[in-house]
Amino acid sequence: MPSVDSTPIYKQFPDVPAFTLNRFPDSAVINKQGLKKKTATIIILFSPDCDHCKTATKNLIANMEGLKKAQIIMVSNLDFGWIKKFDDQFNLSKYDNISLATQQNFFLYEFYDLSSFPAVFVYDKKGKLIGDYKNHIDFAVVAALLKQK
Repeated sequence: MPSVDSTPIYKQFPDVPAFTLNRFPDSAVINKQGLKKKTATIIILFSPDCDHCKTATKNLIANMEGLKKAQIIMVSNLDFGWIKKFDDQFNLSKYDNISLATQQNFFLYEFYDLSSFPAVFVYDKKGKLIGDYKNHIDFAVVAALLKQK
């Protein structure tokens, strides 16, 4: 019997995945083709009602100086009402490099083999995966990783 590859899909295909999201608050489409070229990308899967996600977001904001050159996409499956409360709490809309978004399907959750929140996937300027973090995330480590690349 042939063996089944248990490597998560995102590690088998280490490029930024093709995705379609709706940006908060205007529902504009965000997709891979619209990403800035030659810019690091950080994809954060989160839930606005998750305490671990709130802690990670505080850490993200505290380390924003080292992340300001990256494009950060924070994705939830919950509706804009939840995302608005989250944005009101953390004022993420004030950061030009952060986009809050929803996905209408579970594509990214399945692609990244998501089992808990938050989850962070870091891509270099060429769109190649250079780091993945689940549950506990220290954005100082992410900033240091991006500085090396």
